[in-house]
Amino acid sequence: MTSKLKIRNKSNEKPRMDLLPFESLEAVARVLTKGIKDHGEEDWKKVDNAQAHFTGALLRHLTAYRKGRKFDAKSRESHLAHVAANALFLVWFEESGKADGKK
Repeated sequence: MTSKLKIRNKSNEKPRMDLLPFESLEAVARVLTKGIKDHGEEDWKKVDNAQAHFTGALLRHLTAYRKGRKFDAKSRESHLAHVAANALFLVWFEESGKADGKK
C-alpha cells in the first residue's frame, strides 16, 4: 500500500497534461500549420520585440471576436484559436527568457 501512495504522490508533482482540452488544441494547431505558409516554421521565435508583437496580435484577434467576428478572414480559423496561439507564444517567450526573440 505504501508503494502505491509513493507513486501517486510522485505523479501529483507532474503537470496534468490530460486536463488540456485536446479538441480545442487542434484548432490552435491548424492556425500554426497555416501560419507556416506565410511565416515559416518556428520563425515566430525570431520576431523582434516579440512581447509587443504577439500581445498586439492577441488583442487584435480578441477584439475581432468581441465584435462578433468568429473567424479570421485570411486563415478562416477561429479568432479564439489565434488568441490561444499568440498566448502560447507569449508563455514560451516568458518561460524561455527570450522576450526579444533574439537570445
